[in-house]
Amino acid sequence: MLNILSLKGDEVIVDSGCGSGFYSLEITKRLVDGKVISVDISDEMLAKLRRQVDKKRLNNSIDIRKGDCAYLPVEDNSADVGIIVAVWHHLKDPDKANKELFRVIKPSGRIVAIDFKNGGHHKQDIENKHKTLGIEEMKSILKDAGFVNIKAEIVGSWVVGYADKP
Repeated sequence: MLNILSLKGDEVIVDSGCGSGFYSLEITKRLVDGKVISVDISDEMLAKLRRQVDKKRLNNSIDIRKGDCAYLPVEDNSADVGIIVAVWHHLKDPDKANKELFRVIKPSGRIVAIDFKNGGHHKQDIENKHKTLGIEEMKSILKDAGFVNIKAEIVGSWVVGYADKP
């Protein structure tokens, strides 16, 4: 996923549903002047991320915000890139989360969305009966949010979608 982002180092990235911040922390290794806005609804996950940010002295690189993926606490057209990884399957309506990312991403910005593929055997999906996606579903969700130049592929147990905001 990090390679797909093709970061220059000065971008603002929104990590929607960041959890404990695995991707947020990894992205900061590729930033020079940019920052990651890490958003999650879980106080527990945000506390884990906060400990890592403090430990690694990344306070200038990661902006932690509590919020719902469907109502991001981020200004319109303020991010260069939006990412949402392994979140859709938790949501009743992933369209809302994508429309929010569309709202916060600048024109000519991009999104990378990753979630479990159809037919994957992820234990949590089986136990909780969460929705999994196929390539066409991924493309459809991104298109419905307003994104263009949409591509999707299967990578291991994941379906990966990436697209641009016009």
